[in-house]
Amino acid sequence: MIKEWHIWDFPGNIYVLIKKEVREEFFREMYKKFGSQKNYAKYLEKTADMVRKYHYAKDITFGKEYKVYIPASVIKKSRPFLNKELEKLIEDNIITIRTPPNSEIKNPKLPIKECKEVYRILGHLIGDGSGPEAHQPYYCNSCKKLREQFKEDLKIFGDVNTKEINLNPTFGIAFPSVLCKILSHIFDVKFTRPYKLPSRIWNTKKEYRVEILKALFDDEGTISPHLAISMKNKNLMSEIKFLLNSLEIKISKNLIKKYTKEGSLNWGLNISTKFYKKFDSIIGFYHPNKDKNLKIAIDIIDNSKMNMSKLNRPFAAINLRKEMIKFLSRSYYSTFELSKLILANYFRVHRNMIALEKQNIVERFGFKNKIKWKLRS
Repeated sequence: MIKEWHIWDFPGNIYVLIKKEVREEFFREMYKKFGSQKNYAKYLEKTADMVRKYHYAKDITFGKEYKVYIPASVIKKSRPFLNKELEKLIEDNIITIRTPPNSEIKNPKLPIKECKEVYRILGHLIGDGSGPEAHQPYYCNSCKKLREQFKEDLKIFGDVNTKEINLNPTFGIAFPSVLCKILSHIFDVKFTRPYKLPSRIWNTKKEYRVEILKALFDDEGTISPHLAISMKNKNLMSEIKFLLNSLEIKISKNLIKKYTKEGSLNWGLNISTKFYKKFDSIIGFYHPNKDKNLKIAIDIIDNSKMNMSKLNRPFAAINLRKEMIKFLSRSYYSTFELSKLILANYFRVHRNMIALEKQNIVERFGFKNKIKWKLRS
């Protein structure tokens, strides 16, 4: 049975606008149950005037009319007095969900149903997303395909207004904060400085676990030269490790300390090369460049196995160096670029480049992780 989240599962500080005729029926039923508007207001711990504003969805201040939305907490508290038919009628006729001052989803699709798109969105918000309380949330990624996919996925919630923003140097998709508030509440997860995966993930289908991992690897994964992922929070990375283990994908035994260019500490893990094919078939990438690099890495592994029998080793090394020299006679390349061109193991290419350097055949230039090789003139 598909898991669903209804309006009464949402946080109480979400506000809704209900179609007039259904709103009328809802409040008439509540006044009838409690005997009067005053008694119903007392039960809600609201003033009768406030309940009246919810009822008519408007407030007039200094001669100007304002639209008034009903807090989800009112519906949640009233639910025990609603029959199933009215419950459904109210949810089916919610035309706007919002949080002040102007974050809203029009024509929401309720209830929210568990699906791949939901978990993909959760993965992206944990990976390259941001959901601060005081500012508009966004998903940031340099890959246009992923940004477009994110916008399309948001449509499962209704008419979600998005806009592309320049975050320099990458672009992002800004969207209503009300959505972050709902997802954070029902999945018990944070999108600013996340420290764990959604609690629901441990009890859900394999396809949903796959989808959240795919989104995380699309955002935070690399394949240069290792298939790896790293993030700032150690506990979050430990949970990603357990999730990969649940899919029987072998990874590094312990989390690895990794430092960014700016010097901040990240925690990471590497996928065993023996499990690259399994990772590709079960999880893989939506990111086109990462998907391409993973398939090249698999070809390199297969090619290395074929060429590295004990009898062929010396001959393979000679041929490998000839291939490297041939490519370097045309242009400059990094070790990783050469390994992709030749379909040879990165570390084998690196060892042989060092050997050619000692023979004064090649030389390196550039700094740190941007080193390239060229033939000595």
